[in-house]
Amino acid sequence: MHTRTHSLIFFLFFLGLLLPKINIINIPGIGHGIRYEDFLIAFLIFWILIRGSINAAWLPGQWTYFIFYGYLALYAILSSIESSGTSILLFFRWMEYSFYFVGLHLIKPTLSQMNRCVFVIIFLNLIVSISQYYGFIGGLHSYGYFYDASTRVSGLTGGAWELPAVMSLIGCSFLRYNKNKKAELFIILSITIIIYLSATRSGLIGWIAGLLFVYYQKGFKVYHVALIILTFFLIIGHDRLAGIDFKAIITFDADNVPLSLWYRLQTWESLYSQMEIQNYIYGIGLGVGGIYLDGMIAHIFIEMGFVGLLAFIIYYYKISRNALYLFVILAVNGIVLDVLTATKIMFAFYWSVYYINFFSKRKQSSF
Repeated sequence: MHTRTHSLIFFLFFLGLLLPKINIINIPGIGHGIRYEDFLIAFLIFWILIRGSINAAWLPGQWTYFIFYGYLALYAILSSIESSGTSILLFFRWMEYSFYFVGLHLIKPTLSQMNRCVFVIIFLNLIVSISQYYGFIGGLHSYGYFYDASTRVSGLTGGAWELPAVMSLIGCSFLRYNKNKKAELFIILSITIIIYLSATRSGLIGWIAGLLFVYYQKGFKVYHVALIILTFFLIIGHDRLAGIDFKAIITFDADNVPLSLWYRLQTWESLYSQMEIQNYIYGIGLGVGGIYLDGMIAHIFIEMGFVGLLAFIIYYYKISRNALYLFVILAVNGIVLDVLTATKIMFAFYWSVYYINFFSKRKQSSF
């Protein structure tokens, strides 16, 4: 039975996933200050310490968690000489978000609670996104309120890039085991509208990829195919995807790629130029590019090399193996976003992993 304390803490966790990212305490020289989510995680760690115990099954990846984060900790310490301590901050930032998963195991929310939260999150983001698009309201981000969010809506996440990733993760997780066609239609159409209004290329592609993997695992039906085709044509017809030279993107032709990607390519090239042959194996050092660097895949490869990139692929594949669409959505968005450092995206990811594991355990217990 859930106590009032568990319900209150679950509500706080729900707010952590729902509310925009806002810096409460700014840290000089670092774009990402201390946010309310950090206080939430600190409270959780304090709660764990009071309980005096933690089950390895509550950790994402279980015992693999210690191997993975042990490797990251060692690499962060070795890199701290070059990065002036930024590597240590980055390590704790990545590790911090994993405690959201631990917290869900401590709280043990019911399936109905999680389903209601998914509908509330999607519905509120739909209303806010439409209101932003028509200029009725602005948007909130880390540094405060901005009045015009009509060009690229951010919903309640605080960022036009985070919004599609969060919606795709929680939406696909719900669709994987849902059997209600009306709920399915509501989720797909609502998220498609939200992501369309966000005008984020990686988000548009990630949503389609996520749906394809969901229904590949679930089993395609005529109804599903019709929904995916409708979603595909709505997405592919977006102005942000029209006229893109995909060959230029694949070949990294900086003169013919979208401006936002051009800036990313310039940053990656600047760091890539520091790499020597041995750095392809173990990178130039964690944190050299700063706490946040657009492009998770480029970030890990440049700073940790092929070994680090392989470690991340193996670890995140392991914890999302019951739902490969989560891995796919994370990877697609990770081409241009540093998803591992984005609070909302990682909260949504761990929320979805917990949600899927809930069904997997119930399925196993039925045999």
